Amino acid sequence: RKVEEPNDAAQVILLVAAFFFVNEIETAMDEFQGGKADAMDLQLNKVKHQLEALVKITRTKLTAGERKRAMCMITLDAHSRDMLEKLIREKATYTSHFAWMSQLKQRYVPESKDARIEILNASFMYDYEYLGNGARLVVTPLTDRIYVTATQALHLCMGCAP
Repeated sequence: RKVEEPNDAAQVILLVAAFFFVNEIETAMDEFQGGKADAMDLQLNKVKHQLEALVKITRTKLTAGERKRAMCMITLDAHSRDMLEKLIREKATYTSHFAWMSQLKQRYVPESKDARIEILNASFMYDYEYLGNGARLVVTPLTDRIYVTATQALHLCMGCAP
């Protein structure tokens, strides 16, 4: 089966950023379980710092495409910050906690050189659907619920219409 390559740098940037975010959160969870009591808080500070850096970038002279990419990253990073705050508030400090499992996660699988999308027990190959470099909607708790509902329906081969 032939997989299309991404058509837009923004798509690759967002995907790789998501890989790193998932890896860093799970590393912080492992460190917390290993006795590093402030691991999750340190990760939250890192996410906040990265978000602030992106906001500063928007205050510089950027092309329209660069500005859109930065704004997409800000939208997703703001959700990541909010979600990490929720994980800390709910003391979700291990990877099998429902609050973490119910989040949409993008993972790179080195053995197969594939990207995968996971949520709860559903896992799908990332097929590089072209999203373009358009604005992204704000991701809210309702959006997270829709992700769970849609992916579980697809996982159970029941279909899904947005």
